[in-house]
Amino acid sequence: DLGDGQTLLYAPRYCNHCGVFKPPRARHCSTVRRCVLRMDHYCPFTGQCIGLYNHGHFILMYVFAFTGLLYSLVLCCLS
Repeated sequence: DLGDGQTLLYAPRYCNHCGVFKPPRARHCSTVRRCVLRMDHYCPFTGQCIGLYNHGHFILMYVFAFTGLLYSLVLCCLS
């Protein structure tokens, strides 16, 4: 209990690489040298870490790439 009716919901963690406190579910990426919230992985195709704010864009990139691949295969088979 922090007093004044406030309760600490998580134990703060300190990132030794960045030198800042990081929120829960954040990991440090050694490739881009920063902490990423809800980091999934580092993607070499986009050149960045896939995390909370760009996970939907990453999935859409693969959906559009797969759609383009199917479209090109259909065109090749029909001609």
